[in-house]
Amino acid sequence: MGSRRARPRSDRRGRARPLRRIHRRPDRRRDPADDHPPPLLEPDLGRRSARRRLCGGAHRSEPLRLGSPDRIIEIIAEFAEHAALLGERFGDRVDEWGTVNEPLNYLLASYGIGNFPPGKSGILGDIDGVFVAAVRSYLGGHAAAYDALKAADTIDADGDGDPAAVGFTQAVGAWVPARDNLVSDDPDDVAARDRLVRVYHYLWVDAIREGAFDPDLDGVLDEPHPEWADRLDWLGVQYYFRAGVTAEPGLMPLIEVTPCFGDFDFGACVPPLDPSYRVPAMKYEHYPQGLYEVLSDLGARWPDLPLTVTESGIATVIGRRRAEAVVRALEAIDRARGEGVDVRGYYHWSIYDNFEWAEGYTPRFGLYTVDFQGFARTATEGATVLGEIAAARGMSAEIKAEYGGEGPMTPEE
Repeated sequence: MGSRRARPRSDRRGRARPLRRIHRRPDRRRDPADDHPPPLLEPDLGRRSARRRLCGGAHRSEPLRLGSPDRIIEIIAEFAEHAALLGERFGDRVDEWGTVNEPLNYLLASYGIGNFPPGKSGILGDIDGVFVAAVRSYLGGHAAAYDALKAADTIDADGDGDPAAVGFTQAVGAWVPARDNLVSDDPDDVAARDRLVRVYHYLWVDAIREGAFDPDLDGVLDEPHPEWADRLDWLGVQYYFRAGVTAEPGLMPLIEVTPCFGDFDFGACVPPLDPSYRVPAMKYEHYPQGLYEVLSDLGARWPDLPLTVTESGIATVIGRRRAEAVVRALEAIDRARGEGVDVRGYYHWSIYDNFEWAEGYTPRFGLYTVDFQGFARTATEGATVLGEIAAARGMSAEIKAEYGGEGPMTPEE
């Protein structure tokens, strides 16, 4: 494969940009346009009518590849440069920025169990050299992107006095102690649940707020990183499921727990609280009240940290079931807010049926269902109900009575 070395270029502030190697097919003639990046296509986003948008630097973000420390530093610098570019170009219309999406989920899949690229199985192998190292690098990437966005976005688009509020989104679950596929009150299993919550819910946030890392996952932040400290303005909460976790067997090293995850069971998976909560397409339980439980816990741990439910939804082909999920999520948020938890907003996942990670196009999360042959989009009952709520800026007693509450949901099958 042929290659040439690009000439140094300067950015709009006159700073020298790093050299990059540009590869092209040997049979392709050189085009003068190769020397200049294509312009960023910017659709008319309605600068005056819709200025408050949540903007993310990376959804299912690219891995910080493992290797030499210099290489990791280079990748973090490139990520920060990209964040700065977004801040410069869209700062006049975006004030809320998300750097990375569900980082621990991604890292577990990519560097923990190896079913996502780059396919590293660090959890059952070199957990320190692979998984923990990747977590550390990702935290550094967030902190660098935070600083870059703060410096680049200086325009207060919505007039609230804060030109750039920067956070990230965190996957959460309603975890319960389990043993032999039943909910357990055994102290070992309760402690196992607490250890998993500490890593799955708290590890990232504590590291960024305190400026320190817990490399052996024992709950002690004993590796100082002052360059990370206080680089979190808000936290995105992404809730979908309830699942068990057991101490016996404790297959995950360092924290010695086994969680229920799809077909990964070993006695950790528990029956749903109601059969109608089962989500066949995702092989988990959608427990609507769990969102309230998680928000309450996070609000108690970090009362000064604003929360936004940046994802919640259900995989279903039944419109009424989706409407129930929407209403019950909003009821959970309203209950948490009523008890003093600082929850700022709600984003439903998703507006359309999507490509769902390793599950492909099978799960249907969309408010609008998509015909993947002709690409027609059809509103579900969930879209209609959410539209009514948004138009009224509140839920009527009739909508709550029809779709809300804590009872069974419309069954999937």
